Amino acid sequence: AIRNKFVNQYPLEIGLYLTASGASCDAINTMHNAGISVCYKTVENYKKKIANVHPENIRKYFTEKNNSFFVYNLDDYHNIHRIRRPDTVFLSTAAHFATCV
Repeated sequence: AIRNKFVNQYPLEIGLYLTASGASCDAINTMHNAGISVCYKTVENYKKKIANVHPENIRKYFTEKNNSFFVYNLDDYHNIHRIRRPDTVFLSTAAHFATCV
């Protein structure tokens, strides 16, 4: 069962997947009531926690890897926060491209 104590991470993963897929708050809460997912508020709190910890994780990573050179290519940088749904023709359309060194 999905409410088993040994699979307690899966409902959160399902909630995160539903959010990333564009499911509404009501849809996620309905899945929660069915015992399949966590509630929408739990997903949002988890995402906020990750966002708050991320800058410190980045600083820690670069402090530990101080003798390395990193290049990141960001596809579609300016539209990175827009919801994009792939279809059978295009997976994404890059409007801008950025390189971080």
